[in-house]
Amino acid sequence: QSMAAYASFKYKPNSKFVFQSGLRYNYVLAKADFTENNVFLNLPFDSTKLNAGALTGTAGISWIPSNMIQWKLNASTAFRAPNIDDIGKVFDSEPGSVVVPNPNLRPEYAYGGELGLKLNFDNVFVLDMATYYTFLDNALIRRDFTLDGASEIEYDGELSNIQAIQNASKEWIYGFEVGAKLHISNRLQLTSQYNIIGGTEQDNEIEVPVRHIAPNFGNTHVTWSNDNIQIDAFAEYN
Repeated sequence: QSMAAYASFKYKPNSKFVFQSGLRYNYVLAKADFTENNVFLNLPFDSTKLNAGALTGTAGISWIPSNMIQWKLNASTAFRAPNIDDIGKVFDSEPGSVVVPNPNLRPEYAYGGELGLKLNFDNVFVLDMATYYTFLDNALIRRDFTLDGASEIEYDGELSNIQAIQNASKEWIYGFEVGAKLHISNRLQLTSQYNIIGGTEQDNEIEVPVRHIAPNFGNTHVTWSNDNIQIDAFAEYN
């Protein structure tokens, strides 16, 4: 079950400045019951519960000092509660290992900021760029685990290493993105985008690359169009 309430606020004193912010309170409840399955699993607990609430917020400004320049600055917080799979599923993740529920899981929290700049040269050439940074605290990650002091359990007839999702990591994710649009003529247009992403996480007090971070990637399009036809030649790269 999940419930939330939010409020937002926008302030625009003139055409060159906009301030917008919001607050949201989230409340999440979840429960997994293992009573029947414990005939086979022999877990030292019959259920896991999650009862978590979080207040998150965002604030941002947009400043347009001229027709050519637009600045954007945003700050935000976010949270993700463990889902029913995280607290309620038993599965063999790989040969010789089994993932069990962790009754002590808590939500993970993110804190981020972004700075953007848009340059518009008479709508002939437009350059749009932004850089961002996110800190993820109490990140959910799969690690070795113990049940009643034991690091191994018999599962499906095989002695397996015990693992569980845990709030055992911190992550830092950062990046830069840039896009350009060039109107060569009324019918011919070139657009291009590129993204640079990086990140590290804390793994047993050592910083290592974050899993699932995409490689640097981008695309370039050259399009020609008239009233009835559009032709698009493009490249994707990473």
